[in-house]
Amino acid sequence: LPAVLRNRKAAARARPTYWQQILPIENVGRLVSPIVSGDRARGYLSLIGPADELDLLDSLAVEHGAAACALEMAKAKAVSEAKKALRGNFLEGLLAGTLPTKEIERLEGRLDHNTKTPHAVITAAWVSGDAPSLRRLETSITWLLRNHNRPALVHIYGETHICIFQALKNEEDLESALELGRRLKENTTKEFPDSSLIAGLSGPAMTLSDWPKIYNEALQAMQLGERLQLGEVVEFGSLGVYQLLGQLEDIPTVREFTEHVIGPLVKYDLQHRSSLVQTIDFYFAHHGNISQTAEALFIHRNTLLYRLERIQELTNHDLNQSNMRLALHLALKLWQLRPDK
Repeated sequence: LPAVLRNRKAAARARPTYWQQILPIENVGRLVSPIVSGDRARGYLSLIGPADELDLLDSLAVEHGAAACALEMAKAKAVSEAKKALRGNFLEGLLAGTLPTKEIERLEGRLDHNTKTPHAVITAAWVSGDAPSLRRLETSITWLLRNHNRPALVHIYGETHICIFQALKNEEDLESALELGRRLKENTTKEFPDSSLIAGLSGPAMTLSDWPKIYNEALQAMQLGERLQLGEVVEFGSLGVYQLLGQLEDIPTVREFTEHVIGPLVKYDLQHRSSLVQTIDFYFAHHGNISQTAEALFIHRNTLLYRLERIQELTNHDLNQSNMRLALHLALKLWQLRPDK
């Protein structure tokens, strides 16, 4: 393309409205005109022929052809945006539980998507405030779906995150949705290296009425993944006890319990620049195995034993008693969920 047309916004403002080029083929020329819609060129119309035969009539054909294409593209976009708005209103009403059953049945056909098959939901959002827009992320997902083997609906929900409702072959086919989530993470990391994307994956839904449930699963997985600083796509089914703890953490008595048990360790670490919280975390992660825990922390076995003794003194919890060990482990998990930790 001529240099002035390579920037789509500049091409929309450029004059004249067509350019003539001599191609690197003997006696072959091209007339090219940008197809302008809105404030940018959406494409380009070219007419190629013998360079010495391209005349004013050909120039007019390229100009008027580009204008006609722009009108058709504008019409198609208007129709697409109208369908998208209807689909968005339906999905948000469905997920919020505000649509009556009869209304759901009446509007379901407007989705242009087979909702009779099992589905899973991926929710995705940018972490940093200066990240690209969700519209830009939506475009990336749309391109990604062109080479994906399962159909999906994409919707920006509440200007905070994106939902991808992907059809499954059967209720066991979560791997295809997980693969889509992984590819999305990989692509956005390459395309936007300065931004970070979080994503959560639900379990399967057999019917449309189950979509609100799996949407909440994906949303919870995404939010917990961010708080636990998990880099991968977080599956709701892999959250284990966090599925329960995520719903309990804001209860005042639960917060008091967490502060009472873990608070002394956090305070001690801050005052002495120590790592007792990390130590007990590694201890539980290695099932109480002293040798494996010491090796993972790169400390001597005796150093670990001293730290564990200090932890028991500060928390007043005996690690040899199963109920106290469980209480300490639960308090640690709850503390890890806190955004202010």
